Amino acid sequence: MNKKLSFAEATMLIAGAGIGTGMLTLPYAIKHIGAFGTIYALILAYIATAIINIYIADLALKSNGATEMLGIVKKQLPEGKVKKVLAVIFFLIIAVILLQDMIIYILCASDILVELFGIPELTAKLIFYFLASGVILLGVKGIGVSEKYSVSLIMIAVLILTTIALVNPQRMISFSFGEPKIVVAVYGLFMFAFSSFFSTIQVANNIEKVEELKKAMFCGLSINSAVTLLFAFAAITGSKVVTEVATIGIASSYGITWIRILCSALVLFAVVSSFWSVGRAFTDMVKEQINANEKVSWVVSTIPVLIIAIFFPMSVLKYVQIGAGILSIALGIMIIPAYYNLTKKFEEELLLGKIARSKLLMLFECIAMIVMAISSFITIS
Repeated sequence: MNKKLSFAEATMLIAGAGIGTGMLTLPYAIKHIGAFGTIYALILAYIATAIINIYIADLALKSNGATEMLGIVKKQLPEGKVKKVLAVIFFLIIAVILLQDMIIYILCASDILVELFGIPELTAKLIFYFLASGVILLGVKGIGVSEKYSVSLIMIAVLILTTIALVNPQRMISFSFGEPKIVVAVYGLFMFAFSSFFSTIQVANNIEKVEELKKAMFCGLSINSAVTLLFAFAAITGSKVVTEVATIGIASSYGITWIRILCSALVLFAVVSSFWSVGRAFTDMVKEQINANEKVSWVVSTIPVLIIAIFFPMSVLKYVQIGAGILSIALGIMIIPAYYNLTKKFEEELLLGKIARSKLLMLFECIAMIVMAISSFITIS
């Protein structure tokens, strides 16, 4: 079997990594602003995400076999004691991001399983953990194939919910801009919803035809954007009350069993697709850092997630906002400086062509990450 990713698998891996709790919590924030503010936030988030994804892909391609975020960043650090100290700091930052992401997915999925089957919360968390984490051991190719089907099912579910909302709307969309600070918060949530940074490395290192890499990244991000926006429309117009996890509001508004099951399935597919990608990234990082085998690395990277999800649960939306803040700090202090060093080391053309070395573009990305960090401190109510 070919272990390289086809174009379709690479595209869906990028799309599926982002489609998750960010998409599910966005409608609750968007309902506080209007369509114009939402589109403004989406466009800025799309541009910033596309650029940072290309930066990460270039770093992966030029890092001589590094398979995870810390590995590609370390390649650009100066040798000596400073490199060792920074490597430890960066490892801790990335570990916190990945842990926090996976905790969100377990909490979100367990809520749905409890609602659907009336099982205890602990049982729901254990069921999701064991079923979802097992796919991580299939490797990037196995996850790519799984994402191809899960993202397709997510798209079908969102289209059905959008059709229902159009036929039987529960409320109207506002076309105002909204309060600027809430628009900033929505921008941060879009950035989190679009985040496929760890999957970008997986795709860059495993895509069958490297010349299709840029196209796969843009197609994946575009699918994510379209699905996220359509879902927000379906959730806001199809809910009498837009809830923190939007599918709950849709299901309760219509009160029809099959719609409730469809909403639950959408959440499960959305969170499991992101869980696979992030879990794979975490396993790869642990494997490279402690030089352990696949199964030991998998246990070390996933068991702490389950323990924290069981003993330290909190609001899903709060986790998402905190995650957006930590992620922006990590990208700002690691990826952009590393990419700047890369542009000085390599004379050959990079993925962005002539504008790859633009300091103005790097400044734009720095500002985008700072704003994303600020957004995590804004209370949405």
